[in-house]
Amino acid sequence: TSTTTAACRSRPPATSGTRGIDVERYQARPHEGFKENLPEGALDVRPLGQREHHREDVFDHHETEHDTEQVPDGYRTESYTERVSCGQTCTTRPQSCREKCTSNKNGFATCRTECSGGGQSCSTKYCDQPRTRQVAKTRTEVRTRQVAKYRSEPRFAEAFAWSAWEWVPARSVKAEGTDVTVHWPDAHLGEGLQQGEKEREVRHQRFKVTVSYDGEHHLTVHPQSEDEFARFAPGSKHQVHSEHGTLTLDGAPVRDGP
Repeated sequence: TSTTTAACRSRPPATSGTRGIDVERYQARPHEGFKENLPEGALDVRPLGQREHHREDVFDHHETEHDTEQVPDGYRTESYTERVSCGQTCTTRPQSCREKCTSNKNGFATCRTECSGGGQSCSTKYCDQPRTRQVAKTRTEVRTRQVAKYRSEPRFAEAFAWSAWEWVPARSVKAEGTDVTVHWPDAHLGEGLQQGEKEREVRHQRFKVTVSYDGEHHLTVHPQSEDEFARFAPGSKHQVHSEHGTLTLDGAPVRDGP
């Protein structure tokens, strides 16, 4: 879309709609289970005899298992070297001397020698010295232990069969069309019921409108109501507007989507 304001030329919209009905039926359904599964109000309860209810781990025997363990085993002497200070390394610096004379104002002068500098420049000297230390030792020992082993055994309980009233999915029906007059399908609600049964329905619908504009551009919206969908009847005219990257359809902002 353009980042500037522009009115876009559109063609008549393409529409499609889907309407569906999901039907649930309240009916007596057969079940099997144990006493703790029996619901309040269960019908036609019949015993089915003993059945496996669950399995239980029971003690069977002990087994000896072996593993190893590292245990202390005294000390050993380890030799190593350590770098330590062992004196100094010195270098003698020579003196710098010069003769300085002072005039006696009689054609002669008195002279003396002046010296500076000299002495030594020293740095620390390092040497490797032998050392010893005590290091702990270990040894491997075999350990044994008694481990309990279990076996799985079935546990039985009285099983039952019964019926219980409950809501269960019965059927779904759907109607589709490519115009704005998609009708609700006939779900035949309440037909063919047995004594005590009843039905209920949940309705859902989805509408889709695609507006083509400026050649190959398409804008798709999903109206949320039947009245909103009806505005896009075949042959109807609509205005798409683009402003700073935002699209409007008939003056209302929209987000283009599938």
